[in-house]
Amino acid sequence: MASPDSRRRRIAEIDEEIARLQAERQALADCLTFPVVTLPVEIVSQIFMYCLPDDPLAPGAFDPAVVLGQVCRLWRDIALSLPDLWSSWSLAVDGNIPFGRVVMGINLWMSRSQNRPLSIRLHHRDGAGNDVSYADECWWELVSDFEREVMPSIVPHHRRWKKLELNDPLTHLRDLAKVIPTDGLPHLTHLLLGSVQLDWGANNPDEDEPVTLFADAPQLQNLHLVLEEDGGLERFDHVELPYGQLTSFTGTSFGSCESLTLLDKAPSLVDCVFYIGSTEHMGIPISSDLPHLQSLKLFTTGPKVDLAIVLENLTLPALETLVLGRHQGRVENDLASLLLRSECAIQHFSCQSMDSDELVDCLEYMPTLMTLDLFDYDQREVVEVIRHLDFNLDKHGVELISNLQTIAIQCQKWDKGHEAEFSYNALIALLQAMSKRRTPLRHFRLVWTSSLLPRKPNAREVGNLKDLTKGGMNIYVGTPERSWI
Repeated sequence: MASPDSRRRRIAEIDEEIARLQAERQALADCLTFPVVTLPVEIVSQIFMYCLPDDPLAPGAFDPAVVLGQVCRLWRDIALSLPDLWSSWSLAVDGNIPFGRVVMGINLWMSRSQNRPLSIRLHHRDGAGNDVSYADECWWELVSDFEREVMPSIVPHHRRWKKLELNDPLTHLRDLAKVIPTDGLPHLTHLLLGSVQLDWGANNPDEDEPVTLFADAPQLQNLHLVLEEDGGLERFDHVELPYGQLTSFTGTSFGSCESLTLLDKAPSLVDCVFYIGSTEHMGIPISSDLPHLQSLKLFTTGPKVDLAIVLENLTLPALETLVLGRHQGRVENDLASLLLRSECAIQHFSCQSMDSDELVDCLEYMPTLMTLDLFDYDQREVVEVIRHLDFNLDKHGVELISNLQTIAIQCQKWDKGHEAEFSYNALIALLQAMSKRRTPLRHFRLVWTSSLLPRKPNAREVGNLKDLTKGGMNIYVGTPERSWI
């Protein structure tokens, strides 16, 4: 058994060893040079700014300001000194968070943003943790209480509003307009109005009063309107919007005729995107001539959408990009009429699951086409398209899409059976034919986005595809993560 003296000596030895190891660790730490520690503050600040997404209201756009400041004291000081990090924020109604805390947070972000242009989103999650329906009156009472508390912290900065996204009933928009000074919104460039509700509450004395909040916004060029399932564009007739000065528009849950009505109101549009849900409640189609529209994207969100109604009522002489979602019936005749009537030079055409015969017929009217983008195609449909394109490349002695430079296909495989395997031979034949044209194809991309995948190309097929790449064609075949070539 060890004596007390020997134990004390052993403890002293251990203490000395610990001290030696700590000194050694500190010496190693002192000699380490982390580049980020030695960079000037100005360069670190620029790195921080590159952490911000292009869209200041994109999901996660508000993370850098908080996350970067949690790394160390130096980074926190740098983050606090950059007002651009604090100029974007999103706020959701939540009855579980005391309104006082929300107001404190708003005031903090506003002060840190200094005088920078603001990007603000005020949205209302369904129920916000309170088990109430989005359409219930008690829900809108919660929204009213919330905005009554927070808007006094936001309104004084209205001259700095650059991007604004709101989802409010007309009652709230009118109330907001009454507290905004008469100088309007001088720097507002982007506005989203989501699902404008009719005035809730009985016997509203202001139900016919127009909302003038956005009438004086001289720089507003980008507008996004979201319609309700049970209410159309007429709800926005209560809101004065400067349609004539818009250059970009996005419409969600629109009908075909509602899309035409909106286009007629905005003759200066350069690009336009619609998510069309149905053709019900059609109304009377309005014909429009939009001399500046260069990009029209008609995505569909319903199974029975007639895009022909839109195509047959438009004249678009400047059109360069056209996107067509899945549609009911065939549209090649209406599309051909649009292109001939407009005398436009289509350079980019994209379509969703268009039949191969219909696609080839449409391409005949696009001699200037440079990019063909096919999305949401079944694997068997892709094979049919490839074979039809190969067969019709020199239809009637004239080269089809003779200026085509890029083909991109997004493919899905639903059938596990062997008979549904992909035909790489058909693909190779098409690419070989397109490599020999006066203007050869330069880029080809085929990506499977489904969990089911076809067999990968064998060695011979890979060799044939690589031979094409040696001739200057850029080929990608595989999954989003990896090419098989």
